[in-house]
Amino acid sequence: MATPVQSTKTVQDVLALDASQLQASWKEIDGIVAALPTRQEQIRVWEQICAILDKAGFLKGHPYFRLGVLHLIEDNDEQVGISHFEQAYKDDQKYAERGGPRAEDRAAYRVLAILKDFFQYLRSKKKQDWETELLQNQNRKVLIPLLFTVYDLSTIHPLDRPGFTVVDFHKLIKDDALRRFAGQNYFCVENLLVMFTLNGQHINKADDQYPLGRAAIGLIGGVLEAIWLDRLPSLRGDTLGRLLTEAHKRGVLKASTKLAALSSLLLFMRNHVHPDRDAQRQDYFIDMNVATGCKIALDMTISDLLQ
Repeated sequence: MATPVQSTKTVQDVLALDASQLQASWKEIDGIVAALPTRQEQIRVWEQICAILDKAGFLKGHPYFRLGVLHLIEDNDEQVGISHFEQAYKDDQKYAERGGPRAEDRAAYRVLAILKDFFQYLRSKKKQDWETELLQNQNRKVLIPLLFTVYDLSTIHPLDRPGFTVVDFHKLIKDDALRRFAGQNYFCVENLLVMFTLNGQHINKADDQYPLGRAAIGLIGGVLEAIWLDRLPSLRGDTLGRLLTEAHKRGVLKASTKLAALSSLLLFMRNHVHPDRDAQRQDYFIDMNVATGCKIALDMTISDLLQ
């Protein structure tokens, strides 16, 4: 998400630029537009920038991405925002055909891989399911910024992100066996993510990132399940989904909290690493970028529980 930066230019100066000047100034433009007081004003400016680029026949991946972020936060429905991300991804594919980086390594794909199917999943739930509450207006104000926080932090190198220690797990989980299981999974996935980002490892990063991503999400889901089993010991033998449903019924998990949003995201990701569901995907596959986002979601969940 764009962070305002100091600039002597105004919005009017930006809109006076031609298409090639716009494409050479995205970082500065991001700051100028983000400094506008309302998201509606920001949306109007990005739409005007799209019109300038479109008239000149230029790709619009960057402004489409910004519009996707703004609409997803501003709107009561996610469809317009997601459609802008999809348009950004299509332009990223065209850019890749012209010699640019792979579209799958760019921002739009990363966001879609985390968000698109997750929203479809939430929309598919029955009205009585607790996860449908995440789509209510007051809860969306927690859910949407949180999902973008997960995306933003996923771009930081694993070695630069804080993690947890054995001492933290002693505070987090009382049961010795569950603590051992959770700790083994947690530190294994940390090592896996670090190893994947380093050069010189015996890994086919192009092909192996998909099975490794699915494996990492399985490990992450196991940590979350151990955490909830420790808090609900009478529910041994139940699935993670049943654990979360019961936690919500007992008032331990509230849909208005960051913890609920993170738990739902991890439940969704863990449930969608199965071959039949993966085989139905046309695009936005679970890869190591998605696994990194889920690891960050887990870290945020643990931070909440340790407070």
